[in-house]
Amino acid sequence: PPLRQSFAEVCADAAEVERAVDAYRARYAAHGWAEHRVYPGIPELLRQLAAEGAQLAVVTSKVERYARQIVQAAAWGQSCSAVYGVGETSAHSEKAAQIAQALRDFAIPARAAVMVGDRSYDIEGAHANGVRGVGVLWGYGAREELVSAGADALAARPADLRLPAACGDNAAPLTKESA
Repeated sequence: PPLRQSFAEVCADAAEVERAVDAYRARYAAHGWAEHRVYPGIPELLRQLAAEGAQLAVVTSKVERYARQIVQAAAWGQSCSAVYGVGETSAHSEKAAQIAQALRDFAIPARAAVMVGDRSYDIEGAHANGVRGVGVLWGYGAREELVSAGADALAARPADLRLPAACGDNAAPLTKESA
């Protein structure tokens, strides 16, 4: 979830939320952006999808400049054609707007795209644009969250994303960050 939303649940007031966001971002800029792990099977899946002609984009709640930094540093980063993140001052999820922009940028009809994600924001953003939303069970969200959000399919492991039921025939997946 967006930082301000998350910190609002544990901070006393708006000023404390802003201090927490500032502290988090300072640490993230220095070290945090590199402290992630890529789930097993994701690099291979992304390279395979790209080799098959899929147009891949990262659509994330992370600040865009950090998301770009992560993708550019990743061995699988060249598989992704674009990165869509939030601005520094974002207070909420902007997935629907980001997905809409990706569809425009790639000139892909919604019916030919898939949003793959691990949180309700991903599924809701996909559905707001008429895109299928596939929930992955190895990320931060729980099965119940993804089902409640209306995930069109669930994937227990990266290999499941190769199934036609998940991505559809001739679909060009819009993938969420894999780290």
